[in-house]
Amino acid sequence: AEAVPPGVKHVVAKGETLTSIAKQYNIPLADLKNTNKIENDRKLQIGQVLLVPVAKSPETSDKKENP
Repeated sequence: AEAVPPGVKHVVAKGETLTSIAKQYNIPLADLKNTNKIENDRKLQIGQVLLVPVAKSPETSDKKENP
């Protein structure tokens, strides 16, 4: 069994595209497509739940300021 990668669930709203969702979370479009096993961008449905992978850079996960 595959381990589910940590991430955020995103419910697709009217007018959203994979590209706009990827930009919203500041992740590469390819990562979003691969995580959700999407081959055709046009098959996105309103209400569909997507798993958004966590950005790989540590500064985006916790906004801790170093003194």
